[in-house]
Parts: sequence; C-alpha cells; structure tokens
Amino acid sequence: MTYSIVARCPETGDLGVAAQTCNFAVGSWVPWIRAGVGVVATQALVNVSYGPRQCVRYASHVELEGAVVLGNLMRDSEVVEAMAQSWETTRGQPLHERLIAALHNAQDAGGDIRGQQSAAIKVAGPHVGEWWEHISIDLRVDDHPNPLTELSRLLHISTAYRDADKAGTLEEQGDRSAALALWNRARAALPESPHLPFWHGVFLIEAGRIEEAKEALAYRRNKDFPELLARLFQAGQLKTDPETLRSLLEIVSSE
Repeated sequence: MTYSIVARCPETGDLGVAAQTCNFAVGSWVPWIRAGVGVVATQALVNVSYGPRQCVRYASHVELEGAVVLGNLMRDSEVVEAMAQSWETTRGQPLHERLIAALHNAQDAGGDIRGQQSAAIKVAGPHVGEWWEHISIDLRVDDHPNPLTELSRLLHISTAYRDADKAGTLEEQGDRSAALALWNRARAALPESPHLPFWHGVFLIEAGRIEEAKEALAYRRNKDFPELLARLFQAGQLKTDPETLRSLLEIVSSE
C-alpha cells in the first residue's frame, strides 16, 4: 500500500524521508526523522516490529549507497527498482529533489496498485538536536487525487520561503548581494504572491534602508497591506519618522 525512500545526502549530511500511499495521511504514520541521528519509514503493519510479516505482494526493498527504497502492495516488482534508478541518476541534486523524484518515478512505474491518496516528505540537517529541531522540510498531503503533484507544488513554495529566510540571514550578516539574489529567486519562484516582497520590505525598513524598502513594497500590493504595515509601526516592531511612514503607506496603498 505504500512506497517510500529514506536517504542521506553525501554532500551536506542532511537526512530525508518521503512516502506515497493510497491511504489517508501517510505523513502522520510512515516517516520519522531526527536531525543528526537517523530517519525511519515504517510501513505495511505500522508497529514497533516495523511490519516484517504479512506484507502483500509485490513487496521488496533495495539498499543503495546513502539510501534505502522500499514498497509493498506495489503494482509490480518494477516500482522499487524505478525508485532505486531515480536515486542513482539524480546524484548531485539537492536531497529533497532526489526524494520527490524517486516518488514520481515509482508512480510512473505503476505505484500503489490501489491508486494514490496521500504523500509526505521530511528533511533534517546533520546536527544533533531535539526531534523538532533542524527540520528544514516537513510537508504533508493528507488527501488528494494527485498527492505527488500537490506535494511537488508545496515543495516549490517551501523552497521559495526557505530562500527568503536565508536571504534575511544574509542581510543581517551584511552580505547584501547574496541576499538580494535569494530574494529575487524567491520572488521569481512565486511571482503572483505579494507576501515575499512585502516582508522583504519590512526587513529593509528594520535595517533603515528605506528606498530599497519602497521598491520591495511596490513589487506587488494587497488591499490589507496598508493596515498591516500601520499595525507593525503601532506595535513598535517598526520605527521611523512620521513623514517616512506616510510615504511607505502611500507605496503599499497605490494601485
């Protein structure tokens, strides 16, 4: 009923797990991850013995360098082999891309004999921490006619927001050119979203770079942004002189 992959990126040390099934909310029971420690996918009979008995054919697994792929109730024996082939042919790509590619390859090869319903992906960094720490990706599609397509869409959005977070860190470290490149990449990934440029503008206001903030805020507007920006100032999270505030509010209010 499920196929999954657990893996470790040889370049970064990141750990990852991804799964797809024709059952509800696979992300709540198959994948488990702890940064710097390990990653587990328990499927078939989900219990402490990891379901070693009573798996319905086709059920198999393949051990690879840095990864294990596995499945049960697959349409045929080629599904797991397709995941293995995907892992080998995507060397050099980011771990999350290799994981999602393996799931797509499995589905293209026949997937779960019952169809599709849910999918999930988790990725954590190499540093040891509590179970919730250092998890960079934790996405679930609990019920969808095309869960892998939806998971890929969410992963695309997640990547853009991670770029924005990294950009903010680079801004704070003084690397403005690298930060701008990441902000631009994030905006290009989600050109219809007004939120990334708005929060970029807020960050620039905090940094005192008002002219750059105006450019960011003018990128794409939303009818509620003037009120939101005003509330940030009222709460004391942003500070500037009244004249500058008026000019900023005019920017986000313009049609």
